[in-house]
Amino acid sequence: MVQRFKNPKNNFINWARSDIFQKYKNREGDSMATIIFNFNSSGHSEEFTIIAKFKDDKKIAVVAKKLKITAVKDKRVFIRLSSLESDAVPDIVNELQKHAPESVDVYNKYQELEIKVTLPKNANLDDLPLLLTAEQVEILKQLITRSGKPLEKRLGNKTIWQFKYSGEKIFFTAKELHSDHPLFEFETGLLAPGNEIKTKILTHF
Repeated sequence: MVQRFKNPKNNFINWARSDIFQKYKNREGDSMATIIFNFNSSGHSEEFTIIAKFKDDKKIAVVAKKLKITAVKDKRVFIRLSSLESDAVPDIVNELQKHAPESVDVYNKYQELEIKVTLPKNANLDDLPLLLTAEQVEILKQLITRSGKPLEKRLGNKTIWQFKYSGEKIFFTAKELHSDHPLFEFETGLLAPGNEIKTKILTHF
């Protein structure tokens, strides 16, 4: 079920209770600052991250003061709240709207990743089935769909593909899984990156 909340500028907040995903867009420019909220429902396994993007640091300062946010990094302000149920999300988003954000996104579990894979020089997408396992090829295709084409760096006779991903959690470490190997999770299922696809967690809430 999806509930829609309309803001004064006739933009919409979409609240998808089934998969805990909500997005509000009010784009007026490319320059953005970010505020990130993370909260865990007390006694529940659900976790949420709200990301609000603003044009400048002045707005971030105002919001940070009002909501008592203290952690700031790379124009992003982090706040972690506990004992909040999912019903509190619309109230927080409505409060953010008062400060004219560029956008507000709500994630069930937010994650930022850097993914690298080393391939032969001049390798392209069509070559991947000859170089990697079927699961690894699917991982790279999913990353291209979500993050766009990778940055390519030449290193001797090798090419390094580098992806930067941000969004719903897709990568699970071996420790989280109580396993010897990490896994990616997509709609197509669980996929093993093997030793060839190197993944670094940049931000994990």
